[in-house]
This record gives sequence, structure tokens and C-alpha cells, in this order.
Amino acid sequence: MKLKSFSIKNYRSIVKAENLPLRDLTILVGPNNEGKSNILKALVTALTIVTEAEARRSTRYSRYDLHSLNNFQWDRDFPVHLQDKREKGTCTFILEFELSPEEREKFKQVVGNTISGNLKLKLEIGEKLESYAKFEVIIQGPGKQSLSSKRLQIAAFVKDHLEFVYIPAIRTVENTNRVIERMLSRSFLALEDPEYEKLLEQIEHLRKPVLERVGESLKESLKAILPVKGVRIEMGKSSIRSAPPRFRVLVDDGAETDLGLKGDGIISLATIALVRQSSLREIASIKSLIRSRPEVGGN
Repeated sequence: MKLKSFSIKNYRSIVKAENLPLRDLTILVGPNNEGKSNILKALVTALTIVTEAEARRSTRYSRYDLHSLNNFQWDRDFPVHLQDKREKGTCTFILEFELSPEEREKFKQVVGNTISGNLKLKLEIGEKLESYAKFEVIIQGPGKQSLSSKRLQIAAFVKDHLEFVYIPAIRTVENTNRVIERMLSRSFLALEDPEYEKLLEQIEHLRKPVLERVGESLKESLKAILPVKGVRIEMGKSSIRSAPPRFRVLVDDGAETDLGLKGDGIISLATIALVRQSSLREIASIKSLIRSRPEVGGN
């Protein structure tokens, strides 16, 4: 099976991108922060749902859904500016596959229907469907109703004939840190000390002005390269039941967004800006230290 096109609606910074053509070699080119990384992440999300999910029948929707294996988080992946609207929307992916003659024959054996054109799959995920992706086949003509009743067989066929590998452009120690955090979480579960919880609350109160000062410093660093209006550091609430909280850097460049959800180009520029500013401060500190030393003289 060959993936021929991909459509996205309401995923991170992408409101709508329809029928993106895919070939044996496809290159995404464009300015920073325009959605290239999010197109790739959307494609990985959709393919992961199709290839790794557990097919099951949804009692609520009376249709076959695909378990999304928690690779989609509505509050992270649905466009932030649409989340507060009264009518909650859905994130939609459409995958269009081209089948070889042999695969069409196999499709007929597995599903019991013939398919003349490309196979188009539609996945929908909403706030209340975060654990499951609604799955349907897009087809024109009289065979639509028959195929719609065989979602489970079609899902099994696709999983057996599609394989993909995602190799991130940037590989950091973040995955290792996640493993360590899980180990810490299990260790903290053993703690049952009210005094410890009280101390954590005091720490949160004391660190608030520190986070504000660091956020202002980060803003000044990033302004050298990016059009930043503000930077806010947000830390999760400490808990006796969890590992030490992780922080998020929220960058306001017109819309306040988690720095981790920006494009790879923007993240790289932000890293360069911070390293540059840190280096300048280190140099200034060394010069200040040299000037403060008494001159050494001798005969």
C-alpha cells in the first residue's frame, strides 16, 4: 500500500490542509513556524492510530472505532484558539492509499467487497473521544453502506499491509528523562507525610516571583531573534503523589503557545538565542571578576 495524500483539519496550528500529495520522496519547504513540523506530527499520529490501535466496537456510537493509544491529547493537539468555543470541534485526518492489484484481491478476500479506486480512511477525534478515534471509509457509490458496516475488517486489513517508521530529526535525552520521572513517581507514591505536602505548598509560593523573573529574562533573550511579546514559565503543582513537576515555557508571539509545540525551526532559533545570551552573561561575569581582582605587582 502506498500513501498518496493526506488531509488535516484542526490539528495544532493547522486549521485545514487538504489533499497534501505524497510521493516516494516528499520534502516540506517553508518559513519557520508555518506548520511543517505539525504536518509531520499529524501524519505520524494518524498512521500510529491506524497501525497500532486496537480495533473494537464502540457501544456509544454503534460503530467500530480505533483506540488511539493516548498518542493524541485534545488540550495539546486541538487548536488552542478553538478550545474555548461553545461548539467543541473535532480533529480530522484523512489518509488516501493506493492498492496494488494483489492488495485489491486480498482486500476482497478479507473484507468481502471489491474496491476500484483508492482507499480513503477518515479518523475523527474530539474532546470527548480522546481515547478513541472514530473511523470510517470514504467512498462514493452504492458500496458505501456495505463497506461502512465492515470497519473492523478494513482496519485489520490496513494494519496488516501498512508499516512505517518515524525517525525524529532531533533526538535528545528527553525520553531518558521520562523513564527516570516514572521511576521517581513510583518512589514518591510511598510517601505519606502531611508535613512534606505543606512544605511543597510553601515552595510553590516562594518560587512564583522567581519564575516571573526568569520568564522576563527569557523574553529579553528571545527578542534578539524572534518577535516575542512575552514569556511565561508554568510549573505543574507539586504533589506528594508524583515526581517533581515539569515546567512549560509559554511564548507569546501573537498567541501564547507552549515552546515545545512550535516548529523545529523556531525551537532551534530559541535554543540559539538562549545559548547566545547565556554566553554573553558568562563573559560579562568573567570580566567583572577580573576587574575586581587586585593587581599583583612585584620587584
